Amino acid sequence: MDIGLPRLDGIAATQRLKQEFPHIHGVILTSHQSALEAVAALPSGADAYCIKGETVRR
Repeated sequence: MDIGLPRLDGIAATQRLKQEFPHIHGVILTSHQSALEAVAALPSGADAYCIKGETVRR
């Protein structure tokens, strides 16, 4: 799910999906790097928040 969707932002869309399908898992994958968006994404029901282009560090 991306945050910047044209009709319904990804956070609201994730909330709706989790209400309708509570067992579904969702990941926010976005280029948005705002801490406020990341903080809002997880309570919306997203299981993870990933920023496009970031590398995984071990």
